Amino acid sequence: MKKLLTILLITLSLLFISGCGGDESKTSEIFDSSQLDATEFKLYASQEFTIKYPINWIIKTDFDKSFPNTTVTSFTDSSKDGFKPNINIDKRKITSGTDSISFGNELLKKHESDLIDFKKIAQQNISFKVAVNKQDSIISVFEGKNNSEGEKYKFIQTYAIKGEYVYTITGTMLTSEMDDITSKITTSLKTLELL
Repeated sequence: MKKLLTILLITLSLLFISGCGGDESKTSEIFDSSQLDATEFKLYASQEFTIKYPINWIIKTDFDKSFPNTTVTSFTDSSKDGFKPNINIDKRKITSGTDSISFGNELLKKHESDLIDFKKIAQQNISFKVAVNKQDSIISVFEGKNNSEGEKYKFIQTYAIKGEYVYTITGTMLTSEMDDITSKITTSLKTLELL
């Protein structure tokens, strides 16, 4: 549980800026979800947002004190032993005038300074539906370790802003996970809509 909390805290509470980079073909593979079947996902809807998540994953909306108080929802792959791939949605107040891309780049810089063996794998521009408008954002893929002896994790993260709140959506998995987990998490993150 401490490991999960540490990962959540790192992925949900850091801020920063980074440039684009990475192998163009690798980037395309990471963000290509065309091979996934829509029946593999289920719609989760709250009063604030909707998102599709892998159908066999467990939803959690009530959190104990081991989670940041900004965590609003998480989805976890219960079929895995040990560390379980997951998607967490964090909501926090943001300074007026900040856009999703700037926020995401600042958070990525923070991750780079806080994670050991940080490596940015890919970044892509995307857009989300926010109320009746489209909002430009980015989706970033990076990896790193919380400590020198710990496991290396892959993170897929995106950001959307509505009013005075930013939603940070982070998928976390071990770097040894199969590509289908990466594809499922990426597909899920791209389906976010703020109501």
